[in-house]
Amino acid sequence: MKKLLILLLFCCSANAQNMFDTKLKWVLPMNDLNDNEIYLTAYDPTKIALNTMILIFLPGGKIDYDYESSVEACAGVDFLDLDVEKCSWIYANGTFTLKIRGGYAAIDDFNFKRDYKIVHDEVGDVRLKRTKTYYYQKKKKEPQFLD
Repeated sequence: MKKLLILLLFCCSANAQNMFDTKLKWVLPMNDLNDNEIYLTAYDPTKIALNTMILIFLPGGKIDYDYESSVEACAGVDFLDLDVEKCSWIYANGTFTLKIRGGYAAIDDFNFKRDYKIVHDEVGDVRLKRTKTYYYQKKKKEPQFLD
């Protein structure tokens, strides 16, 4: 029984480590990091839509990103922007921790540090389920509308 448990832990850890292969790119289909769950799908050009964010988890806990668009892309669409100098990730003891500073069409909308559990599905997509928030700071104030 102990050997089976060790084997299962090793397999889960190896599966999660594949997420951080520097050759992999991850599509963020919903362009939203504020939700309790973040969905990532393995990069494929057929999954690209209007201003699709592509995340890359680099060695040393660095995060990089790029945007790709379909041929129907148009100007003026708000998109998620990250301050990559202030963003980082770490995977330890089965917990994926993200520190993100970014926003929509600006890099000063929010700043957070959160823990996630990584859940893989059958086709290789990833769901990050938030388990803990260390801090969340909304930088911009919401617009005030007068009657």
